[in-house]
Amino acid sequence: MKIFGKIIGVLGKVYCVLAFLFVMANLVFIFMNEGWSKIQEIMNPFNLINFVVMIITFAPGYGLMVWSDKIEEKFKDDAID
Repeated sequence: MKIFGKIIGVLGKVYCVLAFLFVMANLVFIFMNEGWSKIQEIMNPFNLINFVVMIITFAPGYGLMVWSDKIEEKFKDDAID
């Protein structure tokens, strides 16, 4: 069962990396099409919609990593790896 926890953890990290690359690629495309002022508008700390979308984007990866930690903690005393 520890292997399952490790696999879930790796999937969570891969998801977060892919989500980060997706967000960065979108910011590059926005910069190329609409300029720096649009990037500043989107990344404004008071832009609540962007904040919620970022949480929704990264939540599955974070959830997988937390789930992995709980699985590994539950089965940390197993003799079989």
